[in-house]
Amino acid sequence: LDPLSPAVLCQNGLMCEGKEKLEEAKVFFESALSVAPEHGESLIWLGLVCLKLGNIGLAERNLREAILHHPRNPAAWDGLGIVLQTKEDFVGAADCFFKSLQLDAVTPLVPFSTLPQSV
Repeated sequence: LDPLSPAVLCQNGLMCEGKEKLEEAKVFFESALSVAPEHGESLIWLGLVCLKLGNIGLAERNLREAILHHPRNPAAWDGLGIVLQTKEDFVGAADCFFKSLQLDAVTPLVPFSTLPQSV
């Protein structure tokens, strides 16, 4: 595995986030995005970490960017709903949560691209 791949950088960020090392996690997510600006998981987690750090504007920007590139990702919609709820935009938050639930119902647990071709 390439230690500078977006997937590895994102996983390092997730480990830091789990240990509440939010500033360090933010650096890993930003590094992943410098390699792959549309990396959905990094955009989502960067948004959530920014929210925890109190930067609501940056959180919203990253989550909207995630939705722009990955509109069928329920986690992106859920994260944006949390941000909008924090901003007391309850109608917008409810719309995001509803969209997240709709997508979650039809999103496979494992991406089809990872299944063996012989299945």
